[in-house]
Amino acid sequence: FRRVLELRTEDAIARLHVGLVHLRRGEWHDAVEVLTVAAREPDARVAVFHNLAYAHERLEQWDAAAARLDEAARRGGADDPQVTLSRAVLALKQGRLPEAMDLLTAARERWGGR
Repeated sequence: FRRVLELRTEDAIARLHVGLVHLRRGEWHDAVEVLTVAAREPDARVAVFHNLAYAHERLEQWDAAAARLDEAARRGGADDPQVTLSRAVLALKQGRLPEAMDLLTAARERWGGR
């Protein structure tokens, strides 16, 4: 994916995957750096913001994580159970237990029979 970016710097899918590799390796700062660039694209996907939020969460950057989850919701992830679950995790980590419970319930409903 790095080679693809060398050849085509605008390749959004390759950039997302480089960010995912950084996440998998626990390279939170590198993931934030790469995914932030990906998030600047006008047609950036929900997955970019969701994964960027996760990297911010791991760095305990709660406000940044919440902002990225808000953007994921605005871009079509409002009913995505994974985005809702991430919102619940963030609320739990911040001690907002009633909100976390509501979000966990919503995530479960959105998953349905899956």
